[in-house]
Amino acid sequence: CYTRTHYTAEFYQIHSRKLTQSCRVVFLTDLHRREYGQDNCELVQDIRSLAPELILLGGDLVTYGEGSSYDNMLSLCSQLSQIAPGCGVLGNHMRTSCIFWTAIRLWWKSLPPPG
Repeated sequence: CYTRTHYTAEFYQIHSRKLTQSCRVVFLTDLHRREYGQDNCELVQDIRSLAPELILLGGDLVTYGEGSSYDNMLSLCSQLSQIAPGCGVLGNHMRTSCIFWTAIRLWWKSLPPPG
C-alpha cells in the first residue's frame, strides 16, 4: 500500500491558435481525503499563491468506503471556490456521486452568470 504524504507542482505552457488570451489553470487530482496542513491550509495557500483563473478537479478527492466523513473535502472545495471558479469529474473512488456533487455545487454558487 502506497501512501502519499506530499504533493508536487508541475508547470506547463500550452500554445494554441484557438486560445485568444492566456489562462492560468490549477489541476488537482487524487487527494484521497489527505490533508496538507490543518484543514488543508498548506495546499490552499500554495494554490492561492499561483493565482489561478480556473481550478479543475480530476477526481478521487475521497476514497470510497474509507470512513464516513468527507468534511475535509467539502471544506477544501469551499476554500478553493473563494480562489477561482472550478469544474470537476468523478474518479473511480468517488462512487458516491452525491458527495462529489455537493462539493461541486459550492463552486457553482461562485460562478458568474453566463453571458
